[in-house]
Amino acid sequence: MRLRSSQVWRFATVDRASRWRPFGEAKDSTARNKGWKQQQSNTDSIGVTAKKMARSRVDDEARWVSLIEEAKVNIASLTPMDIALLVNALTRVLRADSGLYEMLRDRITHMMAFFSTQHLAMIISAYVKAGLMEQSLYDSLKAEINQRMYELSTPTEICMILNAVARYKDRDEQFLVKLAAHTTHHITEFLTEEIALLASRYHALDIYDKALFDAIEERVTRHVGRFLTNDAIATLAAFSHFDAENERIRELLKKHIKEQREYLDAEDYAERIRSANLSPEDRADLLNSEA
Repeated sequence: MRLRSSQVWRFATVDRASRWRPFGEAKDSTARNKGWKQQQSNTDSIGVTAKKMARSRVDDEARWVSLIEEAKVNIASLTPMDIALLVNALTRVLRADSGLYEMLRDRITHMMAFFSTQHLAMIISAYVKAGLMEQSLYDSLKAEINQRMYELSTPTEICMILNAVARYKDRDEQFLVKLAAHTTHHITEFLTEEIALLASRYHALDIYDKALFDAIEERVTRHVGRFLTNDAIATLAAFSHFDAENERIRELLKKHIKEQREYLDAEDYAERIRSANLSPEDRADLLNSEA
Protein backbone atom coordinates (compact mmCIF):
# COMPACT_ATOMS: atom_id res chain seq x y z
CA MET A 1 0.00 0.00 0.00
CA ARG A 2 1.52 3.34 -1.03
CA LEU A 3 1.99 6.06 1.50
CA ARG A 4 1.07 9.69 1.04
CA SER A 5 2.75 12.84 2.17
CA SER A 6 2.31 16.61 2.22
CA GLN A 7 6.02 17.22 1.90
CA VAL A 8 7.03 19.95 -0.53
CA TRP A 9 8.18 18.77 -3.93
CA ARG A 10 11.53 20.49 -3.80
CA PHE A 11 12.75 17.87 -1.29
CA ALA A 12 11.96 14.95 -3.62
CA THR A 13 14.77 12.61 -4.59
CA VAL A 14 14.88 9.54 -6.78
CA ASP A 15 14.78 7.49 -3.58
CA ARG A 16 11.03 7.87 -3.00
CA ALA A 17 11.15 6.27 0.44
CA SER A 18 13.13 9.24 1.74
CA ARG A 19 10.25 11.61 0.91
CA TRP A 20 8.08 10.20 3.67
CA ARG A 21 10.47 10.97 6.51
CA PRO A 22 8.51 13.36 8.76
CA PHE A 23 10.24 16.68 9.35
CA GLY A 24 8.93 16.63 12.91
CA GLU A 25 11.30 13.83 13.82
CA ALA A 26 14.36 16.06 13.38
CA LYS A 27 16.41 16.79 16.48
CA ASP A 28 18.46 19.86 17.21
CA SER A 29 21.54 20.51 15.08
CA THR A 30 23.98 19.34 17.75
CA ALA A 31 22.27 15.98 18.03
CA ARG A 32 22.09 15.64 14.24
CA ASN A 33 25.79 16.34 13.80
CA LYS A 34 26.69 13.96 16.62
CA GLY A 35 24.51 11.25 15.11
CA TRP A 36 26.07 11.83 11.71
CA LYS A 37 29.59 11.34 13.05
CA GLN A 38 28.52 8.05 14.62
CA GLN A 39 26.92 6.78 11.41
CA GLN A 40 29.56 7.83 8.89
CA SER A 41 31.49 4.99 7.29
CA ASN A 42 35.08 5.35 6.19
CA THR A 43 34.19 3.46 3.02
CA ASP A 44 31.45 5.86 1.90
CA SER A 45 32.01 7.50 -1.47
CA ILE A 46 31.74 11.27 -1.78
CA GLY A 47 28.28 10.98 -3.31
CA VAL A 48 26.96 8.65 -0.62
CA THR A 49 28.48 10.85 2.08
CA ALA A 50 26.73 13.91 0.63
CA LYS A 51 23.43 12.04 0.46
CA LYS A 52 23.69 10.93 4.10
CA MET A 53 24.62 14.42 5.27
CA ALA A 54 21.65 15.94 3.41
CA ARG A 55 19.25 13.35 4.81
CA SER A 56 20.57 13.87 8.33
CA ARG A 57 20.34 17.64 7.79
CA VAL A 58 23.87 18.23 8.94
CA ASP A 59 24.33 21.99 9.30
CA ASP A 60 28.03 22.06 10.20
CA GLU A 61 29.40 24.47 7.59
CA ALA A 62 32.94 23.12 7.96
CA ARG A 63 31.85 19.59 7.07
CA TRP A 64 30.16 20.77 3.89
CA VAL A 65 33.13 22.93 2.86
CA SER A 66 35.44 19.97 3.47
CA LEU A 67 33.25 17.70 1.35
CA ILE A 68 33.15 20.20 -1.52
CA GLU A 69 36.93 20.63 -1.44
CA GLU A 70 37.42 16.86 -1.37
CA ALA A 71 35.18 16.56 -4.44
CA LYS A 72 37.22 19.21 -6.28
CA VAL A 73 40.49 17.44 -5.51
CA ASN A 74 39.11 14.06 -6.60
CA ILE A 75 37.07 15.31 -9.56
CA ALA A 76 38.65 12.85 -12.01
CA SER A 77 37.72 9.83 -9.91
CA LEU A 78 34.07 10.69 -9.27
CA THR A 79 31.68 8.09 -10.67
CA PRO A 80 28.36 8.91 -12.35
CA MET A 81 26.56 7.92 -9.14
CA ASP A 82 28.88 10.13 -7.06
CA ILE A 83 28.22 13.13 -9.29
CA ALA A 84 24.44 12.66 -9.29
CA LEU A 85 24.18 12.15 -5.53
CA LEU A 86 26.60 15.00 -4.81
CA VAL A 87 24.89 17.73 -6.86
CA ASN A 88 21.45 16.53 -5.78
CA ALA A 89 22.44 16.74 -2.11
CA LEU A 90 24.19 20.11 -2.39
CA THR A 91 21.29 21.72 -4.26
CA ARG A 92 18.81 20.19 -1.84
CA VAL A 93 20.48 21.81 1.18
CA LEU A 94 21.11 25.10 -0.69
CA ARG A 95 24.90 24.67 -0.72
CA ALA A 96 25.52 24.42 -4.46
CA ASP A 97 29.09 25.52 -5.19
CA SER A 98 29.45 27.27 -8.55
CA GLY A 99 33.12 26.33 -8.85
CA LEU A 100 32.46 22.65 -8.26
CA TYR A 101 29.43 22.57 -10.55
CA GLU A 102 31.47 24.18 -13.31
CA MET A 103 34.27 21.64 -12.84
CA LEU A 104 31.76 18.80 -13.09
CA ARG A 105 30.24 19.93 -16.39
CA ASP A 106 32.93 18.48 -18.65
CA ARG A 107 32.99 15.21 -16.73
CA ILE A 108 29.21 14.90 -16.96
CA THR A 109 29.30 15.54 -20.72
CA HIS A 110 32.20 13.13 -21.22
CA MET A 111 30.51 10.32 -19.24
CA MET A 112 26.92 11.02 -20.32
CA ALA A 113 26.25 7.52 -21.66
CA PHE A 114 27.23 5.96 -18.33
CA PHE A 115 24.62 7.80 -16.25
CA SER A 116 21.35 6.01 -15.50
CA THR A 117 18.18 7.94 -16.29
CA GLN A 118 17.69 8.38 -12.54
CA HIS A 119 21.09 10.07 -12.35
CA LEU A 120 20.33 12.23 -15.39
CA ALA A 121 17.08 13.35 -13.76
CA MET A 122 18.91 14.25 -10.55
CA ILE A 123 21.59 16.22 -12.41
CA ILE A 124 19.30 18.25 -14.69
CA SER A 125 17.08 19.01 -11.69
CA ALA A 126 19.98 20.00 -9.43
CA TYR A 127 21.67 22.31 -11.94
CA VAL A 128 18.44 24.07 -12.92
CA LYS A 129 17.27 24.51 -9.31
CA ALA A 130 20.67 25.87 -8.31
CA GLY A 131 20.57 28.38 -11.17
CA LEU A 132 23.87 27.02 -12.49
CA MET A 133 22.69 25.37 -15.70
CA GLU A 134 24.63 26.18 -18.86
CA GLN A 135 22.90 25.88 -22.23
CA SER A 136 25.38 23.38 -23.67
CA LEU A 137 25.04 21.09 -20.64
CA TYR A 138 21.26 21.42 -20.69
CA ASP A 139 21.13 20.51 -24.37
CA SER A 140 23.37 17.48 -23.81
CA LEU A 141 21.33 16.24 -20.85
CA LYS A 142 18.01 16.73 -22.63
CA ALA A 143 19.27 14.98 -25.77
CA GLU A 144 20.42 11.98 -23.72
CA ILE A 145 17.11 11.83 -21.84
CA ASN A 146 15.19 12.13 -25.11
CA GLN A 147 17.16 9.26 -26.62
CA ARG A 148 16.66 7.02 -23.57
CA MET A 149 13.18 8.11 -22.51
CA TYR A 150 11.95 4.51 -22.63
CA GLU A 151 14.22 3.86 -19.61
CA LEU A 152 12.32 6.31 -17.38
CA SER A 153 10.51 4.03 -14.97
CA THR A 154 9.43 6.04 -11.92
CA PRO A 155 7.14 9.04 -11.41
CA THR A 156 9.87 10.76 -9.41
CA GLU A 157 12.40 10.90 -12.23
CA ILE A 158 9.70 11.91 -14.74
CA CYS A 159 8.58 14.73 -12.43
CA MET A 160 12.14 15.88 -11.76
CA ILE A 161 12.80 16.15 -15.49
CA LEU A 162 9.51 17.92 -16.25
CA ASN A 163 10.00 20.30 -13.33
CA ALA A 164 13.51 21.15 -14.55
CA VAL A 165 12.31 21.76 -18.12
CA ALA A 166 9.52 24.01 -16.83
CA ARG A 167 11.89 25.94 -14.56
CA TYR A 168 14.25 26.39 -17.49
CA LYS A 169 11.27 27.68 -19.53
CA ASP A 170 12.02 25.29 -22.38
CA ARG A 171 8.93 24.95 -24.60
CA ASP A 172 10.32 22.19 -26.82
CA GLU A 173 6.96 20.81 -27.90
CA GLN A 174 8.38 17.71 -29.57
CA PHE A 175 10.23 16.69 -26.41
CA LEU A 176 7.32 17.54 -24.11
CA VAL A 177 4.76 15.64 -26.18
CA LYS A 178 7.05 12.61 -26.22
CA LEU A 179 7.46 12.89 -22.44
CA ALA A 180 3.68 13.22 -22.07
CA ALA A 181 3.12 10.01 -24.03
CA HIS A 182 5.60 8.14 -21.86
CA THR A 183 4.06 9.62 -18.72
CA THR A 184 0.55 8.58 -19.77
CA HIS A 185 1.75 4.97 -19.97
CA HIS A 186 2.83 5.12 -16.30
CA ILE A 187 0.05 7.38 -14.96
CA THR A 188 -1.39 4.81 -12.52
CA GLU A 189 1.86 4.91 -10.55
CA PHE A 190 1.65 8.66 -9.81
CA LEU A 191 0.67 10.03 -6.41
CA THR A 192 -1.82 12.90 -6.28
CA GLU A 193 0.88 15.53 -5.68
CA GLU A 194 2.73 14.20 -8.73
CA ILE A 195 -0.47 14.33 -10.79
CA ALA A 196 -0.85 17.97 -9.77
CA LEU A 197 2.74 18.69 -10.75
CA LEU A 198 2.18 17.21 -14.20
CA ALA A 199 -0.89 19.36 -14.74
CA SER A 200 0.67 22.55 -13.40
CA ARG A 201 3.95 22.25 -15.31
CA TYR A 202 2.29 21.58 -18.66
CA HIS A 203 -0.02 24.50 -17.84
CA ALA A 204 2.98 26.73 -17.10
CA LEU A 205 4.58 25.75 -20.42
CA ASP A 206 1.22 26.07 -22.24
CA ILE A 207 1.66 22.64 -23.85
CA TYR A 208 -1.54 20.58 -24.04
CA ASP A 209 -1.52 16.84 -24.63
CA LYS A 210 -5.06 15.47 -24.75
CA ALA A 211 -4.14 11.87 -23.95
CA LEU A 212 -2.20 12.95 -20.87
CA PHE A 213 -4.96 15.23 -19.57
CA ASP A 214 -7.58 12.55 -20.22
CA ALA A 215 -5.46 10.23 -18.06
CA ILE A 216 -5.09 12.93 -15.40
CA GLU A 217 -8.87 13.46 -15.44
CA GLU A 218 -9.41 9.74 -14.82
CA ARG A 219 -7.02 9.79 -11.84
CA VAL A 220 -8.63 12.94 -10.42
CA THR A 221 -12.07 11.36 -10.70
CA ARG A 222 -10.90 8.29 -8.80
CA HIS A 223 -8.83 10.01 -6.12
CA VAL A 224 -10.01 13.62 -5.79
CA GLY A 225 -10.44 13.22 -2.02
CA ARG A 226 -6.71 12.62 -1.65
CA PHE A 227 -5.64 15.90 -3.23
CA LEU A 228 -4.16 18.54 -0.94
CA THR A 229 -5.75 21.96 -1.34
CA ASN A 230 -2.93 23.55 -3.33
CA ASP A 231 -2.62 20.48 -5.56
CA ALA A 232 -6.34 20.58 -6.31
CA ILE A 233 -6.14 24.31 -7.08
CA ALA A 234 -3.18 23.81 -9.45
CA THR A 235 -4.96 20.97 -11.24
CA LEU A 236 -8.14 23.02 -11.55
CA ALA A 237 -6.17 25.91 -13.05
CA ALA A 238 -4.71 23.61 -15.70
CA PHE A 239 -8.10 22.19 -16.70
CA SER A 240 -9.68 25.67 -16.74
CA HIS A 241 -6.94 26.79 -19.13
CA PHE A 242 -6.86 23.80 -21.47
CA ASP A 243 -10.36 22.34 -21.20
CA ALA A 244 -12.72 25.04 -19.95
CA GLU A 245 -15.73 23.23 -21.44
CA ASN A 246 -15.11 20.25 -19.17
CA GLU A 247 -17.40 21.43 -16.40
CA ARG A 248 -17.61 17.99 -14.78
CA ILE A 249 -13.95 17.83 -13.75
CA ARG A 250 -13.87 21.52 -12.85
CA GLU A 251 -16.91 21.20 -10.59
CA LEU A 252 -15.49 18.06 -9.00
CA LEU A 253 -12.25 19.86 -8.13
CA LYS A 254 -14.03 23.01 -6.94
CA LYS A 255 -16.30 20.97 -4.69
CA HIS A 256 -13.25 19.31 -3.12
CA ILE A 257 -11.46 22.66 -2.66
CA LYS A 258 -14.54 24.17 -0.99
CA GLU A 259 -14.70 21.20 1.37
CA GLN A 260 -11.15 21.99 2.50
CA ARG A 261 -12.25 25.52 3.40
CA GLU A 262 -13.30 24.52 6.93
CA TYR A 263 -9.78 23.31 7.71
CA LEU A 264 -8.09 26.57 6.70
CA ASP A 265 -7.91 30.05 8.12
CA ALA A 266 -10.18 32.36 6.10
CA GLU A 267 -7.35 34.64 4.98
CA ASP A 268 -5.10 31.69 4.17
CA TYR A 269 -7.81 30.15 2.00
CA ALA A 270 -8.49 33.44 0.22
CA GLU A 271 -4.78 34.03 -0.44
CA ARG A 272 -4.36 30.57 -1.95
CA ILE A 273 -7.24 31.23 -4.33
CA ARG A 274 -6.17 34.78 -5.24
CA SER A 275 -2.54 33.81 -5.91
CA ALA A 276 -3.41 30.83 -8.12
CA ASN A 277 -3.53 31.12 -11.90
CA LEU A 278 -7.26 30.43 -11.99
CA SER A 279 -9.87 31.65 -14.44
CA PRO A 280 -11.88 34.66 -13.16
CA GLU A 281 -15.00 32.48 -13.07
CA ASP A 282 -13.43 29.76 -10.92
CA ARG A 283 -11.72 32.29 -8.66
CA ALA A 284 -14.99 34.11 -8.00
CA ASP A 285 -16.82 30.84 -7.38
CA LEU A 286 -14.24 29.64 -4.85
CA LEU A 287 -14.00 32.98 -3.06
CA ASN A 288 -17.78 33.21 -2.78
CA SER A 289 -17.69 29.94 -0.86
CA GLU A 290 -16.20 31.89 2.07
CA ALA A 291 -19.62 33.19 2.95
